[in-house]
Amino acid sequence: MNSTNGSKSRQRELAPVPDQWPAWDGSPLPPSSMLRWGYSTGACLCAVLTASYRRLVLNTKDTTVRLVFGDGKTRTLPLEKELPEYPGFAVIRKNGGDDPDCTHGILLAGRMRQLKSMSADLLDERDLEVKAGNARIRIHAIIGIGTATRSGLDCEKGHWAINKGVLSMLKANLEKEGLKNGCWLAEVVIPDGEKTAKKTLNHTLGVEGGLSILGTTGLVRPFSNEAYLATIRVCLRAASKAGKKAVLCTGHRTLCSAQKWAETAVCRNNFGIIPDDSFVTIADFLGESLRCAQSLNLTSLVIACMPGKLLKYAAGFANTHAAQSSQDMALLARTITKVLPYKAELLPHIYACTSMRQACDLLSGEELDAVLHSLAQKALAHFEQHCMKDPGGHMAAGDIQTAAVAVHFALLVTDFSGNILLFAQKNG
Repeated sequence: MNSTNGSKSRQRELAPVPDQWPAWDGSPLPPSSMLRWGYSTGACLCAVLTASYRRLVLNTKDTTVRLVFGDGKTRTLPLEKELPEYPGFAVIRKNGGDDPDCTHGILLAGRMRQLKSMSADLLDERDLEVKAGNARIRIHAIIGIGTATRSGLDCEKGHWAINKGVLSMLKANLEKEGLKNGCWLAEVVIPDGEKTAKKTLNHTLGVEGGLSILGTTGLVRPFSNEAYLATIRVCLRAASKAGKKAVLCTGHRTLCSAQKWAETAVCRNNFGIIPDDSFVTIADFLGESLRCAQSLNLTSLVIACMPGKLLKYAAGFANTHAAQSSQDMALLARTITKVLPYKAELLPHIYACTSMRQACDLLSGEELDAVLHSLAQKALAHFEQHCMKDPGGHMAAGDIQTAAVAVHFALLVTDFSGNILLFAQKNG
């Protein structure tokens, strides 16, 4: 949801994820021969609340905090000095590495306080609650974090816009520090959050009054088209050596869902056993990944995505980055008209949606299944066409029949919680 400020390098290779980030004052990062990883606003929230809890329990003021990230690995983040206007709050500066957006360099502060009870007079209806052991933690944003005003986001409507991955990461870190009992208030501040949010798409997507706190792993991957494509090619070569099939996943969540799906009878009956090396994360680079897979003589490809990406695939986009493609609500409306002709009254609400996820909430389970199946058939047809085009989008010499191999495509569509919504093959 946070718009990009800086240009992205297309030349440097990806650096290893650091075990520790050095202290940083927010000035421009010095030149580097490799693309540097950063940490997310979600990691920052977890860091300051974990540091605050440690200070309260151990009566120390650490200058760094050890944090368990979403990938299960522990890394060290630097802390800042206290802010005069928020005494007692632990403070961190977000470092986006070499993928800086408008939140790069902002300060985030947090404080843990033990309460005698979850008194009703302290309740803000926007607050979120996390449980660590038998402890109850109420998360309250003082300033700078927005409120989710629409469904379809990875955070609860009517509450602070903090996604579920961040809440899980916070729970894991507080439990690691020994928090087991009691009632706690976790207060969070982003001093420039409301001002910074005006530079993002949050208002359009339904986050009002501040920033959204995002993160799945807590890491910010430095984004270079060439470096990422090179990584995809290496992974696809490994997949080709492991067998003739691959599962192309759009991100970490779809990867986890696809790996679980690979253990099911549906997968085994259609694809047999899928080796670990056959799972490849492709991000937005669908077209390039399909062509590379075909050139390596992979014959079976499962593309794992969420409904938003599926809608873009059905519209024919080969690259699904937000800067290059948008979710086509007109296509979705036409699809609903075709497969659910009795839902005409729904169309104005579909056009008013800002995301496919929001639109999905307007459909029943059976209705959504019918719509996704129709979109999947359009997407599968486009996958074949992408293999017939060069990277510039022009028809390649020859066609799918004369290319390296004919590829069997399938689609696996999951929701944000990892549930399988659809498995589809062409005309299946």
